[in-house]
Amino acid sequence: MAVWQQDTTDALEDGDPDHMIPGPQFMPPVKFRGNKKICYFAVVFDAQGPDTITQVSHQVYNPMGNVQQLDGYSTGSGWFQWDQRYRYQVIGSNYYEVNDEDDKTAARETLQAAYLAGLVTFNDATWEEVDYMLSQDEAKLFWGCADNYYNYPAGWFKVMTTAFDHNNNPSDPVVSTYYNVPVAAFELDFNAIDYGDIALNYWKPISGDITFGTSDRPTARNIGNTYLKIAIEQNDMSIGTSLVNGVDRWDVKYGARLGDNSDDWREYEPYEEVVLPNHLPLCNTRKLDFKIQVLKAWSGSTYNGTMTLTAEPWWGD
Repeated sequence: MAVWQQDTTDALEDGDPDHMIPGPQFMPPVKFRGNKKICYFAVVFDAQGPDTITQVSHQVYNPMGNVQQLDGYSTGSGWFQWDQRYRYQVIGSNYYEVNDEDDKTAARETLQAAYLAGLVTFNDATWEEVDYMLSQDEAKLFWGCADNYYNYPAGWFKVMTTAFDHNNNPSDPVVSTYYNVPVAAFELDFNAIDYGDIALNYWKPISGDITFGTSDRPTARNIGNTYLKIAIEQNDMSIGTSLVNGVDRWDVKYGARLGDNSDDWREYEPYEEVVLPNHLPLCNTRKLDFKIQVLKAWSGSTYNGTMTLTAEPWWGD
């Protein structure tokens, strides 16, 4: 048997389009409630003839939920709810007909493209042997497709492929894997923070909420396939510094937190990147709170600046 997975892009795997690393690798949708089609292929052989094979089952299992690298490295802590549990089944009920020259050509070209891309797992056979069996109408290519959703965790998915004949007798399963490339990403429902009027020397908070779409109440939601932390950096809005006891001091300070735990506030100065301490799990939505303290500024003046928020993957502490 020869088995593999591919996506619908011209490269067959958008996670490694130049095929530098063996095995299928796929990018996640990186879109809220988005999905991505993955197709599961198998070339199967039966000593009694390929037409005795009726369908192929692909059992798909989650990766280790905190797998970070292509070599399967795990931190040993983190997303235990995902660890290698059964995800779904794909039935390969589509097939190319044997004894049909057009279908035979299509089957051989499909196998060859996947083989040249480094996607195929062979079970006690070579590409040349499997290709020959297809050319002689001794083997049959089956496939089926399923959607992978935006919140499926990053890492190596295991696929157990089993063929069934007309008497429902199963073949020995063949195990293959594909890699869901880690992408840390979040979506925000705001593009600016209006601090409003400020009383000098006092912290002024701006509270968020968990309702996505209320731009005056900041919210963040995870649209990637890893747990993540949020990093924040702001400039000084041209407020500048003052010389205090011979040392330059920023005349503005900032604060931010994810969620509503008072211990999670992080305060920072301009141009200092700070990483908020708590993580944002897969497909979760949390509120973002901000605060500002101005120590010195011109009365009645308006100040504008920039804020940069960045997603950092979190694999467990």
